[in-house]
Amino acid sequence: MAPLLASVVLGLSPLWLGFIGSQFVSAFAIPSRSMDETLKVGDVVLAEKLSSRLRLPLEREDLVFFSPPRELEELVRGGGGRIGSRDRFIKRVAALPGDTVEVSASGVRRAKARVFGNVEQKAVAPELVVSPTVVPPGTVFVLGDCEARSTDSRVWGPLEVRRIEARPVVRLWPLDRAGAIETQSDRNPFRREAAKFRASLDAAIRRPRP
Repeated sequence: MAPLLASVVLGLSPLWLGFIGSQFVSAFAIPSRSMDETLKVGDVVLAEKLSSRLRLPLEREDLVFFSPPRELEELVRGGGGRIGSRDRFIKRVAALPGDTVEVSASGVRRAKARVFGNVEQKAVAPELVVSPTVVPPGTVFVLGDCEARSTDSRVWGPLEVRRIEARPVVRLWPLDRAGAIETQSDRNPFRREAAKFRASLDAAIRRPRP
């Protein structure tokens, strides 16, 4: 009986390893030009899911994969497209809860921050928000890097944080561009939290005793 049990366990172990691995990382292929020039059609990226499961804080300019909200699903289906149960979208976090966002023909901007990108009036839907709006709690305002080809929060509104499932780590394909997706800044949430912890620890150690 023991050898039979061992054989069954060994036979199932690759399946278990695959299942466990899928809970922490996934590979995604980019199907559209909404993230040009950061990610091109056909790029394959590896994304980690742990930071989303741990609810590590998001920062502006983070890239995120998310399950589509109902409004986005309706827009895709209304345009003749289809969304599978495993399909995910990727955008960049432009504004966090409490930020004031204004969308107009001149661009998307946040109070006391740089312009995130130029938006042509003809490139966005009639639902375009013109007046300043505050990003609600529990949501973020997301944009595609290629505004003219992206259907994002300008059209369907802020994204619920709970819908964010993963963050891209590295580009796997094509081989000539494999490696870091962005080289100008470190978007690693684990390193950011470790740096914050070290800073708070240093401050506590240096704080004079009463």
